[in-house]
Amino acid sequence: MPLFGFPLAGRCADGRDARSNLGAVRQRDAMGLLFLFLGFGLLGIALGAARSTGDGVARFVVGSAAIAIGVWLVSLSVRAFRKR
Repeated sequence: MPLFGFPLAGRCADGRDARSNLGAVRQRDAMGLLFLFLGFGLLGIALGAARSTGDGVARFVVGSAAIAIGVWLVSLSVRAFRKR
């Protein structure tokens, strides 16, 4: 049933329903926030591994892996927030 007699009310330019587009934006924001939180958490783990006492090789391996995954997740977060 058209809203107020306008057959295209609530529709995007390509004919999709505007409400489905809003759901995709909300999901993208939530994923961006999740990736940001996880990325900074892993960077904190890398900092903790670097400051810990113990075997130098193990600290290097854990710290390097945490930095690599943390930077990757933060870059995914930036990409999720940028695409609008």
